[in-house]
Amino acid sequence: MKTIEKLNSFWESNRKVLTIVIASALAVLFAGSILLAVFVGGEFKPAEVEQTVKGRLIINEATYRTSYISGESFVFNKEDAKIRLMAKDPDKTEIVKIDEMEESDYGFLVNGEGELYADADSVIMDTNMEFISVASREYPSLTCDIPVKVRSGSSINFTDSLTLEAEDAYIYRLQKGGYELIAEEDKSKLPSADKPFLSSAGEDAKTGNDIKDLSGGACVRSLGDLDVKIEFEIACTEETEANLEILICKRPQAKNFGDSFGLYLNGKAITELDKVSVPARSTGEPDYFTSYALTAISIKLAKGVNVITFENKKNNPGNLDAVRVTADSVSIGAFGA
Repeated sequence: MKTIEKLNSFWESNRKVLTIVIASALAVLFAGSILLAVFVGGEFKPAEVEQTVKGRLIINEATYRTSYISGESFVFNKEDAKIRLMAKDPDKTEIVKIDEMEESDYGFLVNGEGELYADADSVIMDTNMEFISVASREYPSLTCDIPVKVRSGSSINFTDSLTLEAEDAYIYRLQKGGYELIAEEDKSKLPSADKPFLSSAGEDAKTGNDIKDLSGGACVRSLGDLDVKIEFEIACTEETEANLEILICKRPQAKNFGDSFGLYLNGKAITELDKVSVPARSTGEPDYFTSYALTAISIKLAKGVNVITFENKKNNPGNLDAVRVTADSVSIGAFGA
C-alpha cells in the first residue's frame, strides 16, 4: 500500500515532466515503425533488374509468299515448316531447345507487334505491312522476320495479254548503299543530259523515223557499262503459266542476249535466252533503235506480285524496248494501268 502511495505521490509531483517523456517516447516508437515499414516493404530497396528471355527463333525450312496484292491473306505453310527455338528463360535452370516447333507453338505478328495470329490466313495483307514476324507463343519477343511487298490492287485491269514498256519500268542504279530507284523525272536527265535513259528525252531525243519500230515510241538507252537494273512488275490473280517475249533493239553487230543482260523472275535466274542472238541491224534501219522480238519462252507466274528483272552486264547492251506477257486466262495486270 505504501508503495502505491509513493508512486502516486511521485506521479503527482512530476506529472508535467513524465507526460513529456512518455509522449516523446511514443513519438519515437511511431516514427521507427514507419521507417521499418518503408524499408522492409521495399520502397527504398534497390530496383530489381528485369529478367528477360534471350534466344533465337530460326526458320530452317518453310514455304511462304513475300509479294501480295492488298486484301490477300498471308501464305505460310505450317505443315512443312521446320522452325527451331533456343531460349534462355530466367525462370528455368536449363536452356530451352526445340529443334522443330509444333504448329501450335508459334504464330504471326504484323510488323513485329500487336496481335499474335495463330493462322497465316488470318493475316490480311495491306500496303502498310513491311514484314511478318514468325513468333513464339511462349516467348513472343523471339521472332524471325519475313519481309513482304504489298501493292494496292485498286487500279489494276486484269487481262490475258500485257505489253509493258521499258520507259515505264523501274530503273535502279547501284550506289554505295545498294541499288537506288531513279525517280521518274530523272529518267529524262540521267546519266547525261544529251542521252538520258529515256530515248524520247534529252538533247538527242529520238523522234520520227528513228522510233517507227519501237513499241510505245521509246526505249531505255545509255546503259553502257553502268551498274543498273530494270524491273517490270506484273500482278497475277492466280499461279499460272505464261509466255514471255522480250523486245530489244539491234546494234551494228550481233550479240547474244546473255552477253547484254542477266534475266530474273522473282529473283530466280532465267537462262533459256542466254545464247539467243540479237541480230545486227540491216542497212537502212535506224541505228540502235530497231526493235527485235526474241523467241518467246514459258514462265511460271506466282499469285500476287511478280518481278521481271534485267541486270545490265555492263557490256554495251542493246536498248531495251518492252516485254510482252501472255497468259491462258484473264489473270494478269499492270499496276497503274
